[in-house]
Amino acid sequence: MPAADRRPGNGGTELQPNGFQSSTPLWYYVRKEAELVADGVHLRPVGGRIVAEVLIGPLESDPASYLVQKPKWTPTLTSAERRSG
Repeated sequence: MPAADRRPGNGGTELQPNGFQSSTPLWYYVRKEAELVADGVHLRPVGGRIVAEVLIGPLESDPASYLVQKPKWTPTLTSAERRSG
């Protein structure tokens, strides 16, 4: 996270109401990164990578998945002009 986006800690007081001061779940860090870096609008690099790997991992492990059956496949987008016509 860029230094300009870091904010001073509050001694863990934000974590205490939820009981996270001694065992903070990963999802909390993912959401906090999004809040601090992108105003909570979208995931940032670390959180996005974690979520992507959690979704892609099982697909790569499943012998029947599209990623295994068609490893050279890449997604394509239809242009807006084609869809509206």
